[in-house]
Amino acid sequence: MQGDGTMKKTYKELTSGMNHLRQRDYLMKVCKDEGLSYILAHCFTKKELNKVLSHEKIKKELYENALEKLQEANDYETLQYHLIHMNSLFNYQSYTELKMNIFSKITQRSISVNEYLVLRCLLKIQSLELFIHVLHTHYHVSELECAKIALIEDQYHLAYTYLKELDYCKDEAVLDLLCSYSAKDYLSLMHHYHKKQRNKRWEKECFMY
Repeated sequence: MQGDGTMKKTYKELTSGMNHLRQRDYLMKVCKDEGLSYILAHCFTKKELNKVLSHEKIKKELYENALEKLQEANDYETLQYHLIHMNSLFNYQSYTELKMNIFSKITQRSISVNEYLVLRCLLKIQSLELFIHVLHTHYHVSELECAKIALIEDQYHLAYTYLKELDYCKDEAVLDLLCSYSAKDYLSLMHHYHKKQRNKRWEKECFMY
């Protein structure tokens, strides 16, 4: 929950901060041709960068360079980094197919926050609430992980609804984060947990007698 860099940002923050200078810097990082890298370094305006990318041969070369780096990624943060930038630059059919393959591989395993950070780069999520619901019901993502995902995207009340499904949340970091967003939801959740525990004790005592 407390990762560095892009790991703790909402998807909106990641994408809204994308501009031609970030795109240029990314392309320079993946570019293998020194001459092309020099040309990119002198693209100070969006118009200049678009002019370079208007040459299909150059754009395809940069796409293949980026694709190679993407396939070399061995952790979720690096994978997310490349996907965010490539999403803003390329719309090739082969890239769309690759993203669907990545989605299939990720959803075959247990999905947690780390997997979600990549999944959100692979799909156009129209409704976060619906998407998390699908993760929960279809991919068996736990209530706690659903709450964490909601908190990452600043959807604290949605996180609250999933945390209410638990008998109690033992993750203090999640509770602290919820409290920082909404003291009202946090206090309501604590009251809910207290009531649940009290009812359980009452049921246990009744069963004993």
